[in-house]
Amino acid sequence: MTKHSPFKMKLRNISIIILSILLFSCNRSKTYEQNETIVTIADPPEVPSIKVAEYIENIDSNDITCLREIKRAKNDVQNGKLVFTTPMGFGIQHLRQEKQLKELCQAYKLLFDYEMFGCVIVKGQTQGCYGAYMTKAIEDKYGKGFKQILLAKADSLLLAKNDTIPYYLCDIRPQIPG
Repeated sequence: MTKHSPFKMKLRNISIIILSILLFSCNRSKTYEQNETIVTIADPPEVPSIKVAEYIENIDSNDITCLREIKRAKNDVQNGKLVFTTPMGFGIQHLRQEKQLKELCQAYKLLFDYEMFGCVIVKGQTQGCYGAYMTKAIEDKYGKGFKQILLAKADSLLLAKNDTIPYYLCDIRPQIPG
């Protein structure tokens, strides 16, 4: 029987602790839906969720996260860069129609990117402002609801190609007959 060195055992234990912290830190109750709702902690039920699209019109001066994202978005728009964003974070899957959506975005001179949401929520700091600003800029150029139309077109293209996707991205989970 071989003995492990004390250093390797400590390293293994530390790795397990860090992994556990990462996995359980993202388990807080939070709400966000396609860049439309501010990420909120569910502990105080009296705090209502508001739309990020509404919030970016009147940002709290202490909300450094949102202000920084808005500044970056404004800079991108001024440089002619419109980005079709969709949320990505712990527990959120990539889009099943991502390949088709990227092709459609190219046709409309848009870039496609995932907007990363952290699982650590800081009180008074809002995530999703970059995507909300970009959605507003895209709607100003192409009309209201354009992102949803593009997503639906991409989904139709995916179905027409009869391409395969992972089972967990299906609207209805596959069932074994019988």
